[in-house]
Amino acid sequence: MYNVDFDTDPAVAGLTFSAGIARSSTLEQVLTTLTATGAITFSDDGKKIKVYLSNTK
Repeated sequence: MYNVDFDTDPAVAGLTFSAGIARSSTLEQVLTTLTATGAITFSDDGKKIKVYLSNTK
């Protein structure tokens, strides 16, 4: 739906999240919701969205 690539830190691979997110949510809304957990953060280099543990960017 969002047509983006992700580069995920291997330390994030074991994390599980649960949330109620509407299908009509924008990618920005989804990323903001996930960031609000405090566990992960994101950066966008223009080609990929990189996913990190919050304390290891």
